[in-house]
Amino acid sequence: MEEESKDAPMSTEPNAENPRPSEGRATELAARRLEMAARRRNVATLLLRRISQREIARLLQISTGTVSTDLKAIREEWKAEARVVLEDHIARELAVLNTDEQYWRSQMVTAESMDVRLKMYDRVLKIMDRRADMLGLNAPIRLELARMEAEKFAREYGLDAAELVAEAQRIMEEHARQ
Repeated sequence: MEEESKDAPMSTEPNAENPRPSEGRATELAARRLEMAARRRNVATLLLRRISQREIARLLQISTGTVSTDLKAIREEWKAEARVVLEDHIARELAVLNTDEQYWRSQMVTAESMDVRLKMYDRVLKIMDRRADMLGLNAPIRLELARMEAEKFAREYGLDAAELVAEAQRIMEEHARQ
């Protein structure tokens, strides 16, 4: 009879010895996760108090490696949260800009004079420029690259490089003021 019980497949049915066979592993895993979350909250609190990793390890009686791993996870979580907040802020700002642009475009149609229409159009262009800035579409002009290109151009065509660079800077500064 003992042979039958050895060959019989393990039962996943609850019994007196183990009411829920898989419950132990799931409970252990959940307990470890809760413990890790609590430890990381403590590590984060101490970090915000500007306590060193070594001191955090000593205070919490954990290894410096564990502190380092926790800090890496904490910082990644903070970065992810910051990204979400920033994306939400940008989305709200873009929605406001879109609403403003629609308003000014609708007002341009009914404007009585060309002067008023042009002022409204200027407002629309500023809104579009702000949106492009927020989306990163207006990349800053790289002065060093512009200087290098100007010097190369000057050499190729026998021009004075210093004058060409000065003129390019003057044009860019004038453009920035507008």
